[in-house]
Amino acid sequence: MVAFRKLMPAFALVALLLSASSAFAQGSATMQCAVTSGVPPVVRQEGFTELTGDILITCTGGTQQAPFLANFTVFLNTNITSRLVSGDMSEALLLVDEPGTASATNSSFCVSPSSASNGATNTVNGVSLVSNASGTLPVLAGTPPACNALPQAAGGPQRNTYNVFYGSRTADISGAARENSLVWTNIPILPPGTTGTRTFRFTNIRANATNITSGGFGIPGQIVAFISAFPPGGVPLNNPQQVTAYVQPGMAFDLRNCANSDSSSTSIEQCGTGSTSAGRDLFATPTADKTLASLASFRFREGFSSAFKPRIAAGQTTGNMQPGTLFNSESGYTQTGLGVVGIADSGTRLSVRFTNVPANTIIFVSTRNISAGAARAVLVQTDQNGAGGSRLDVSQAPVSPGLPAGYVGPRLLCGTEGTGNPQWPAVAVQAPGGTGLAVWEIVDNGDTSLAGTTEELIFTYGVAYAYSTAAGQPPTLALSTANVVGNLAPFYAAANTMSSVNPIPRFITNSATPGQLFRITACQTNLLFPYVTTAYGFDTGLAIANTSEDIFSDPQNRRQEGTCKITYFGSLTSAPRDLVTRTETTARNVRAGETVAWSMTNGGDPAMGWELQGYQNFTGYAIAQCGFRFAHGFAFTTDGLIGRGATLAQGYLALVLDGADLGRLRGQTGGEVRGQ
Repeated sequence: MVAFRKLMPAFALVALLLSASSAFAQGSATMQCAVTSGVPPVVRQEGFTELTGDILITCTGGTQQAPFLANFTVFLNTNITSRLVSGDMSEALLLVDEPGTASATNSSFCVSPSSASNGATNTVNGVSLVSNASGTLPVLAGTPPACNALPQAAGGPQRNTYNVFYGSRTADISGAARENSLVWTNIPILPPGTTGTRTFRFTNIRANATNITSGGFGIPGQIVAFISAFPPGGVPLNNPQQVTAYVQPGMAFDLRNCANSDSSSTSIEQCGTGSTSAGRDLFATPTADKTLASLASFRFREGFSSAFKPRIAAGQTTGNMQPGTLFNSESGYTQTGLGVVGIADSGTRLSVRFTNVPANTIIFVSTRNISAGAARAVLVQTDQNGAGGSRLDVSQAPVSPGLPAGYVGPRLLCGTEGTGNPQWPAVAVQAPGGTGLAVWEIVDNGDTSLAGTTEELIFTYGVAYAYSTAAGQPPTLALSTANVVGNLAPFYAAANTMSSVNPIPRFITNSATPGQLFRITACQTNLLFPYVTTAYGFDTGLAIANTSEDIFSDPQNRRQEGTCKITYFGSLTSAPRDLVTRTETTARNVRAGETVAWSMTNGGDPAMGWELQGYQNFTGYAIAQCGFRFAHGFAFTTDGLIGRGATLAQGYLALVLDGADLGRLRGQTGGEVRGQ
């Protein structure tokens, strides 16, 4: 509203200038015209091209035998973004007396080809019109282009008139385009007299809703229109300021687990078993007969009923579309022969953008929504903004672009294969340079009544990846976090003006908060030795076993190896109250099946190459971090040097700090756990 208030002095100046002009013939001062806004829709705050409600002028009275020409100008408190169809001529239309309908005084649909033709009459460059005592529209001699023939008297001339007019973008005194207004010039006006009414409907006016703020306390923002007529005495307007749309957020995005029962935060280990349920070969040779375990899902929720729309609704392109009819689609008022006027380029699109995707990973997304609601959306191939492209319907079995020949997506699976769980066709999303994009288009919103509940659409995804299992080789997955953000699409940083090339609809880029797609975590085990000492003649021996070579693990996941870093926390006998720390690391990897052992007083066996020294005159605890999963530890304390006269020993198992669930407790990996 603040922006609109700033326009009010300009509107007042326009009205003053218009009242001072006498270039147009005046109609009868007794004609009265009321302005209404029909049914203002709720539109999306993320949208640059939101379709506002129609503006309707209904006139009565006046002298039928005194036709004249008039200009109409519509101003908004934000930019108008209707499509430009030719030069400054837009798809926003002025309809006189509801043309094309059976109830109209003129059932023909007669389009003026340009603003220069609006006032064309049977006299060259004149303003005289053939009057008609019955109060029907003024008629013209001849056959104007794109104009249907009107009924005629027997043997009389064929008579036609324009009753559909394109609005044009205006310019300021410097010649720069005024983006918040449209003008319709030289519109023929025939007062209806006392026997009827004359209507003027302004439709297909799209607006930038991204800069309209709410009124607070949940009250939606408002798109406000102001309409003026010139000459003002010819078409006196009552209530020229109208609310034409209410603005609310249109979409909420978040990450859920694959069953959509809770929020999601997914981790992948550098040496994990992979995210497949039928072999870990999907990165090298993915085929449609494989299944891939869904990591999680993307959820898009409507901010209000009808926020998600198909491109066009059934019956919306027929030649007798009723003016003022509401369709829950991205398209507006359309008519046969008007080309792109009113027709959107796509339905609402839902996009996810990936960033910081590590190398040696492939993201697979479902080709359609897996949610059970009535709304449906299918994957589309688009440009980098989510515009253009073609639909990838499930029946097409699409091949992932840019990947090896024969590379098709596996079937995504939530749960266990063979237990009746549904499997969803999937396609790989390329992420060159760590970025990628997946876009789905609404093809059916499941809401034909315009009064349904809000919809939510769920799309699932999985990740296939390559990793090193060779002994001594570094992992092929880098420690990193891949992120994702959900957005309405197509999306642009700034596309808030009228255009002949930008798509409709289009949206702002930053409509949701980024979330964590998945995280690559280190293959490691964290062990706690809660009491170790070498004080007062005692000694502690420590042992760590690499048990990744066993009879239970997947053979491809065995033989992990890595170093172990041991950090001691405690105090020395010389300073019992002072906290000290010391860290040492094995000089070589602990291979699968090996056990590293050392005494805190004498260190390890030099022949083994561990080069561990221990910590003398120390009492406290120790934490070992080993670069492999399935590490286990044992500690034993004696009342003398181990192997040299000790008579008492007490041992215990080291505690595994890693939880069975990823990220639980202190560790970041899922490993073996003695108990929870």
